[in-house]
Amino acid sequence: MADTLLLDALAQGELILQVDAPRSPYDLFNLPAWLLSLETTRLAEARAANAAVALASGDRTGASRRVQEAVDRLANLLRNGYNALRAVPEEDAPPAEVEDALATYGWEGGNLGDLVTATRVVALAQLAGQVTPSLPVLVRYPASVLTRLTTWLGVYSSNRVIAEGGALSR
Repeated sequence: MADTLLLDALAQGELILQVDAPRSPYDLFNLPAWLLSLETTRLAEARAANAAVALASGDRTGASRRVQEAVDRLANLLRNGYNALRAVPEEDAPPAEVEDALATYGWEGGNLGDLVTATRVVALAQLAGQVTPSLPVLVRYPASVLTRLTTWLGVYSSNRVIAEGGALSR
């Protein structure tokens, strides 16, 4: 949101131009051409600054929503991966191997645990991408879950920068 000084400057500049516009060129109180040009230029710059502040504020708000959406989606995907491992038949992989895989993925004691805290959700999602290649094929998260985790981690990372007031480099 624009600060009070910027809004006051915009109002004052618009008032100056509004009062000066209907005056005759021969009016002694009419702004000289150089001052009118300066006023018009500065007013345009102030409007641009105000628009930039409004856009940045909107970007941060939207990015904050996308960050939360990404955390929610990552949490759901982690639940899907957890449930996929829990659904592995005993004939395909011994329960001890499934428990080891769950521990490797960060599930403490094989329990689902907190999937609300953003830092934990993101850490578990990042861990999934790192440890999956080292696990036996039968006790890995499904490929579709891993692909989506990677995608939503990208959404989270890029929007977190904007939500915190930064900008992505171009």
